Amino acid sequence: HGLSKWRYQSGELGSEVPYVDGVVHGMAKYWRRNGDISGFWLYNQDELVAKFNPKNKTQRWKLK
Repeated sequence: HGLSKWRYQSGELGSEVPYVDGVVHGMAKYWRRNGDISGFWLYNQDELVAKFNPKNKTQRWKLK
């Protein structure tokens, strides 16, 4: 239960993934090595619901 963080070897934050009762639940955030947001993934009890890609100008949100 809580927030799992992953870092690049340089120490820069690479991801934050929320867990509830041992499964991914909520908004996971991912960063590139340069610190830019790579995307957001929305989970509902370990099931991927949607992805957000800030670089895609025509379809930023993609529903699963």
